Amino acid sequence: MKMKKYFENRIETLQNKRTELKNGIENLSAEEIKDRFSQIDNIDTEIADCKAQLTEIENAWQAQQNPQPQGGVNVKGTAGGTVVTDKFNTAEYKNKFMDFFCRGTKIKNEAGTTTTTEASAVIPTELSTEIIQKVESYGNLYAKVTKTNIKVGYSIPVLSLKPTATWFGESSATTSAQKLKADEKITFSAYGLEVKVSRSLFVEVMAYDQFKALFVPLMTEAIVKAIEGAIVNGSGTDKPLGITKDTRVPTGNVISLTEAEFKSWEAWQKKVVAKIKKSYQHGEFIMEQSTYSGYINGMVDADGQPIARTNYGIDNGETYYFAGKHVETTEDDIIKSFDSAAVGDVVAIFCDLKNYVLNSNLQITAGEWYDHDTHETKNNMLLVCDGKLADANGVYLIKKAATPSSGE
Repeated sequence: MKMKKYFENRIETLQNKRTELKNGIENLSAEEIKDRFSQIDNIDTEIADCKAQLTEIENAWQAQQNPQPQGGVNVKGTAGGTVVTDKFNTAEYKNKFMDFFCRGTKIKNEAGTTTTTEASAVIPTELSTEIIQKVESYGNLYAKVTKTNIKVGYSIPVLSLKPTATWFGESSATTSAQKLKADEKITFSAYGLEVKVSRSLFVEVMAYDQFKALFVPLMTEAIVKAIEGAIVNGSGTDKPLGITKDTRVPTGNVISLTEAEFKSWEAWQKKVVAKIKKSYQHGEFIMEQSTYSGYINGMVDADGQPIARTNYGIDNGETYYFAGKHVETTEDDIIKSFDSAAVGDVVAIFCDLKNYVLNSNLQITAGEWYDHDTHETKNNMLLVCDGKLADANGVYLIKKAATPSSGE
């Protein structure tokens, strides 16, 4: 787990620095000693923060490897059988979690004899389930990617995620390209997604239903924005690897269009649509809302026939199409609009989002965190996940090209 390793290395570095500061302190002046102790106090505070973050990551990791049972299960299968109850979904636990989240009240263990030494707690199953359901409906990109719960660190053959079929008796000889595809594997890491919420928003909440009505939408929106941003632009070092950052996308699939070309169906047809292979025709375009509205919507071919259109529904709002493909629009913080993009920025994507794999069991752990800048206690929710393309060959990236000067 890269996040865990980062905090372990950071703690070791800080402890070494602390030792260096203490060495030879007896030979310093009173003012220098005072300065040294001030530095040591700052280091101690940072070490404590790192250890708290490390504990939350380890708790989330354990939760992912040992998921809790969902709801009650009749073990014997009879009316009088022994029922195993989800301890994180009882009315008592829900209220305890609310008190912890709203007011910082520690949650006692099952025996009730001790309290947790670190301020953390598992989110009630009901809240977790509702967040997952709302994330599915709220996130347009998230809803379309493939979700898995593969153990972190395992290398998974791409063919396991995208299987192919062959005939019995077919020649066993394989081409180098086929062998490369068969040998290609992807490995998922454990990246921590943290949502920080001010406790002051919840301090007056007293009823659980009121708490749920406030808690679920806040968490859903924050989680969706972060995950969808990572699906498109993630660096792959401290978050999932985004579609636009994946170096496995073939260079021939990266196309640059000038402003004049971006407005021209002829340019799109020759430089983009004609390059999309038959096997990847089931994808869709992804672009920023104003890019579609200002440049694509209303585009016609040489005969005046519309290439892009908008369907105005009653319940589900507007649906966009371009070149016979569905168009998914985003905010400017996910894909830049053509107007705000710099030369070389990705302004549109064509892909099948099912080829992007997001790996997480969506186990969420709650903790508390003290903001030294604002002197305010905040709650933080930790979710462990990773994601990357299973097949990058069907991704086409459209970038903004420089407008030729008048003399060219």
